[in-house]
Amino acid sequence: MNTVISTIHRRRSIRKFKKTPVGTNLVRELLVAAQRAPSGCNFQPYCFIEVKGKAKRTQLLKAIGSFVWSASFASAPIWIVVCVDLYRLRRLIESQGLRYRSYLGYKVRSIVDASMATENLVIAAESVGLSTLIVGMVFESMVDVSRILSLPQEVTPLLMVCIGYPDENPPLRPRWPLKKIRFTNEYRRITNKDLVEYVKSMNRFQKTEGRIAGGYKDRLERLMHTPIKNRRNETRIRRMLHRNGLSL
Repeated sequence: MNTVISTIHRRRSIRKFKKTPVGTNLVRELLVAAQRAPSGCNFQPYCFIEVKGKAKRTQLLKAIGSFVWSASFASAPIWIVVCVDLYRLRRLIESQGLRYRSYLGYKVRSIVDASMATENLVIAAESVGLSTLIVGMVFESMVDVSRILSLPQEVTPLLMVCIGYPDENPPLRPRWPLKKIRFTNEYRRITNKDLVEYVKSMNRFQKTEGRIAGGYKDRLERLMHTPIKNRRNETRIRRMLHRNGLSL
């Protein structure tokens, strides 16, 4: 197994980081690596905003606080918010005397491109001994996050990557057996037996990890309550997505 695949296999989400700083030049190299991700039409419709300083980080934590279970990741020395950036793309098109046309394919690919750049960033960080946590709740808090980061219209916060040296050693989380998600020529439906076995494996993991109380069903129940709890916030998200040219 080569070093790239080995790095990917051992990647874990880390929520406790050491205070050891990460060098500015290293952060730059990680972001350059992120840029090398594939991009549809080479539009590169994303941007990275590094959040520095106690005041700004406190504001950001307050914005996402009601959506996260724990803010232990706050100790990470590097916070990078990844945004979908259709503003720069529109400006580029218009600078050539052309009309920018909103298109479903461009919208979806902009989210995919930003996500692939994020994965490059994560793997690059892992490859040099750093660890990461992707904070998806930045998306849930996009209205407040946009205000805090002074984002113009058409720039949408997607997620945040916390980077630093790990201060914990959690076990690898289980994945579905490959044979249950790898098909040839046609889709194969999951069976009740498959579901029972998967839930058993997740129950064993949660008991070993000891981070989340209860069984896997309890965790799923909490997650399925989120749409009810956040219904009003979802309306705010939909409005912002429409305003920023990302509504589908």
